[in-house]
Amino acid sequence: MLAVGTEHFVVSRSIVDEQPSGLISLYNRSPGDRTVFMAVLSMTGTSNRLRSLLSCVEVLEWLFVHRGERIVYLEVPGYNVENLSSAIGWTLEEEVRYESRLYSGGSRHDLHLYAIHRERWSERRSAGFSHQRPMQWEVEARG
Repeated sequence: MLAVGTEHFVVSRSIVDEQPSGLISLYNRSPGDRTVFMAVLSMTGTSNRLRSLLSCVEVLEWLFVHRGERIVYLEVPGYNVENLSSAIGWTLEEEVRYESRLYSGGSRHDLHLYAIHRERWSERRSAGFSHQRPMQWEVEARG
């Protein structure tokens, strides 16, 4: 069941089997504060992760430019931090680390809260980082 007030975007479908390559969900939006949380699920496979990354860039651009969000938050389990290592410090800023918050695979893991600030995103974009592909998502649900 999808939570009320969430938005879900299917990442482009696989050419091979027409299955989604991933899912991006937006939740805990605070219109007054102009903040929102984003979760990204990428199916197994390098091409799926790349599609998910490109889709994240599109969603972030849409959130900051068209919706006027100030901050997008990502909750990342400690076992997934390595997957974001190239973005940490570049666009992602760690705000909080909850020690041993999660239990998975027989052991405890930290939960990291990262923030992407609109100003930093704009600076990176104007410094040469851009993504020109038009947004092409399928909106699965809106609450």
